Amino acid sequence: MKKILFAGGGTLGPVTPLIALSRIIRRRIFDAELFWIGTSTGPERMLVENEGIHFFSIPTAKVPRFFSFSLFFFPIQFLFAGWRAWKILREVQPEIIIGAGGFTQVPVMLIAWCMHIPCSIHQLDIEMGLSNKIIEPVCETVTTSFPSDNQVATPCRFVGGGSGSEFKKTILVLGGGTGAAQINSFVDTVRDEIISLADIVHITGKGKMGERASGAGYEVREFLYEQDMYEALKNATIVISRAGMGALTELASMSKCVIAIPIPHSHQEKNVQALGDAIETTYSIEKIKFLLQHPDLCREMGEKLHRILPTDTGTALFDKIFKNT
Repeated sequence: MKKILFAGGGTLGPVTPLIALSRIIRRRIFDAELFWIGTSTGPERMLVENEGIHFFSIPTAKVPRFFSFSLFFFPIQFLFAGWRAWKILREVQPEIIIGAGGFTQVPVMLIAWCMHIPCSIHQLDIEMGLSNKIIEPVCETVTTSFPSDNQVATPCRFVGGGSGSEFKKTILVLGGGTGAAQINSFVDTVRDEIISLADIVHITGKGKMGERASGAGYEVREFLYEQDMYEALKNATIVISRAGMGALTELASMSKCVIAIPIPHSHQEKNVQALGDAIETTYSIEKIKFLLQHPDLCREMGEKLHRILPTDTGTALFDKIFKNT
């Protein structure tokens, strides 16, 4: 039996591509047994266990970017995360570990390197993040979403889709797996004005719905399971979303017209810069009105995003990682 372990969590960005890859692995390696190391507090556990994948959690040991008291506790947190990862790897004894970013994978892959377990990472963002920079030297395979010598189609749960109904325009709002107060507040401000033009499906993120309630032309949910998310994406005329690559990849696969709102002063800003006019970055009621009035432009933007960010069900990444299997 081939044991394969995935590492990633905290947010859904590095999780959903790996879930897509896991499905291809099960179809192509009939005796594969899959394991996952994630966080105890992130949104990934429910998705992973729904796939029938064995789930373990380790403490998050994220490198502090600025001087603070957390800097003094980081070495202890990292050592504890590494100890926990070592115990899991010794128990599972995987033949390979696969990640797609995030600090959860760092202690796992460093310990794996010491144990001579091969590792592979897929770089989602245009600029390699610190976590991937740390573990890149110990990985046998490194692939990218954006054009490079190592570019492969990013695995995606959703392939294909539609441009939404011509008769019923819908704005889908996504704040990411953990929610985004900035996006939720924006929707609160312009909701009544948007409803006069289109329906709104507002996904606030876990624990972020507050006192919002669904009503005429407005549906609010904390979270959508996969099939409901697919239907919401398929029917959306415009999607307002964070600019994490997990979300952008699925939107590219569905050829969606996107208004992307990056986290300020983060790698997401460079993602949207690299995508140019394939997405819109101005979020205002005026911009929403303009796009709703120009459906041809919405289609062109979706098609361009689809071309720039190639996606598939995970076959390209599988072939790259398991080429000698």
